Amino acid sequence: MKRTMIVFLTLLLTTSVYAEKNSKNKPFNVCQIVDVPFDPVVELSVGFIPSSVVEGHGDVSMTEISAHWAFAHFWDILFGDVDLMLRLNSTIFSDSAGIDLPGQLSRIALDAGWTGRFADGYSIQARILPGIYNDFREFGGDAFYMPVSVAVVKSFDSKLSGIFGVEVRPGFDQQIMPLIGVGCMLNDRTRLDARLPESRIVYYLGRGWSTHAGFIWQNMSYGIHPDDSGVNQMTVEDFRFFCGTTFRLSDNLQFSGEIGRALGRNIEYENTDSNAGDKFDIEDAMLVRFTFGGPF
Repeated sequence: MKRTMIVFLTLLLTTSVYAEKNSKNKPFNVCQIVDVPFDPVVELSVGFIPSSVVEGHGDVSMTEISAHWAFAHFWDILFGDVDLMLRLNSTIFSDSAGIDLPGQLSRIALDAGWTGRFADGYSIQARILPGIYNDFREFGGDAFYMPVSVAVVKSFDSKLSGIFGVEVRPGFDQQIMPLIGVGCMLNDRTRLDARLPESRIVYYLGRGWSTHAGFIWQNMSYGIHPDDSGVNQMTVEDFRFFCGTTFRLSDNLQFSGEIGRALGRNIEYENTDSNAGDKFDIEDAMLVRFTFGGPF
């Protein structure tokens, strides 16, 4: 963890100096990844996945609650921009399903990002998400994680940008997540983000209404209260396809609803000291989600 932090800070300082030398008095293109779309300052969402069979065991439904608060933005810090967000995600399980599921898993993390702009449409984004990823039955060293990411963004013109990077997640079961893809305005009404781990296409209907469809790969590890076998980590993974509708009252005030399906679902228990554990598949299921965003 300490080594990851040192490497991250060294890279950030080196990049910021290079950004300062290469960005003076040089114009920037509008970037479809760095500059848009605009997210609300506060966003709250509630989702539900109905009862599903854990292979060879019982049933379980999941209620998901998430929130983020973009509480600060600073310009000209280390020759770039810094944004700070607080993120909360919680998954509540209806039953232990015969595999000793905890009552809930939660993440409370600071999401801090730095964006440096270069000449010729290049930008670099660096993010760090230190926080508690835990079932909140017992706190210890296994409860704290600190994913970091670095990505290069290229704005080819005002309507097309690409991103290539990686998120490194020390201690997670999936320690490397790719950050790759493009963001573009196909026309005045259609926006496409074809990226990993999340892709989305949006069609703007007018009068504040839009429809969207997308895909997201979710993989998150949590420290949990150890059992007799020493299992102290739990990873939840799925692949989601969804579609929905959003109504925007303003740039910062919006409501949306989504329906979709979660595929390839599994839960894995692991003893991080011995790398021993068990993996349980969960049947595919539909999902619904409602989201509210505001300027608070």
